[in-house]
Amino acid sequence: MKTTTGIFAILLAAGLINSHAQDTWTRKADFGGVPRAGATGFSIGSKGYIGLGEEYPIGYKDFWEYDPDANTWTQKANFGGHGRLYAVGFTIAGKAYVGTGQSGAFPNYTYYKDFWEYDPDLNTWTRKADFGGTARYGAVGFSIDSKGYLGTGTDNSIINKKDFWEFDPIQNIWTQKSDFDGGERRWAAGLTIGAKGYVGTGGDIITYKDFWEYNPATDTWVQKADFGGSARIVPTSFSIGNKGYVGTGEGAVGFFKDFWEFDPTANTWSQKSDFGGGIRNQAAGFSIGSKGYIGTGAVGSAVYNDFWEYTPEETSIDIDIDIKPGAFPNSINPRGKGVIPVAILTTDTFDATTVDETTVRFGPNGTEAAPVQSALEDVDGDGDTDMILHFKTQDTGIVCGDTSASLTGETFGGQAIEGSDSIKTVGCN
Repeated sequence: MKTTTGIFAILLAAGLINSHAQDTWTRKADFGGVPRAGATGFSIGSKGYIGLGEEYPIGYKDFWEYDPDANTWTQKANFGGHGRLYAVGFTIAGKAYVGTGQSGAFPNYTYYKDFWEYDPDLNTWTRKADFGGTARYGAVGFSIDSKGYLGTGTDNSIINKKDFWEFDPIQNIWTQKSDFDGGERRWAAGLTIGAKGYVGTGGDIITYKDFWEYNPATDTWVQKADFGGSARIVPTSFSIGNKGYVGTGEGAVGFFKDFWEFDPTANTWSQKSDFGGGIRNQAAGFSIGSKGYIGTGAVGSAVYNDFWEYTPEETSIDIDIDIKPGAFPNSINPRGKGVIPVAILTTDTFDATTVDETTVRFGPNGTEAAPVQSALEDVDGDGDTDMILHFKTQDTGIVCGDTSASLTGETFGGQAIEGSDSIKTVGCN
């Protein structure tokens, strides 16, 4: 589910991520609907959405769109199915997909497996193929590229599940994948970073803090570093750039407001500023550009409609670039009148197709030349789509004796990026 508002990177001497302290929460306009818990949140492009949920025992089916630029909420078409809470939502190619969940009052609960597509342009809901597993609530989901993933949760047998399923919206089919290796649970956290999915925390007989990475290319799960906070259920999660965020929720010691950042490259957790709205569980969250958002939720019987924006540390993603692909050393004649090709490579943690080529600059400091041409193609032959750009040599500012050049820019969501590669200047005598 996706996210970012960028600032151009200033390269550190080490060429790594540059950061300035932000890590702040700002209260925004309250959620447009009534207070609730167990709502579903997602983002499509530059807008966020929250809907469903309940104020026990009343289940809701309204949906609302948040515009971060105007800081306003607009009511959209009601969800196509029954009102419910603990549903799963994710986005693929500009549309949202929402399903599963629970409604009713104890002991007469109803569990769902229907699945619906939301088109923001038409403001319509269309029923799709039912979820491939049993009807359930408290499942977890995320999307990677053109596919959605959903699993775990509890069905009407009151037995927690570990099955995992892939949804293809083009074929409108569900395919069972490898079971979640962390075991049966419900109310876990799920998010996407790059080309990998992540699932962790949640509960079965006990609550958990383990955290797992899913690779759709190999259909395998790998355990990562345990979540940095206490074990918990019904936390809120989202991703910004190449980092994941998990916080709030409920555990053995009560309700939480702590908030944590996961770095998949370093496989580490860092505690960030506590959620600005205070302790709660069952909140809804999403990210837009470089900002995260959390709102609604509950503490016991008290439900909320406040809404908060999270600004992380201002960081630029360190990306892989290849100057003059296929050549080494990367020889450049600073006096040349031609162009220099530079590839931005897609990796497990970064999708080059998300780069806004109009923001890209290239040169000794990564601030000099704008591209005169760009295209999307598989530059390195690994089956992924990369971006190739061309820069006029005379615009780059490269001079004799330079040994490296850098590229900076932003994704369409505003996430700052930076990368560098070696060069060898020639024709300088």
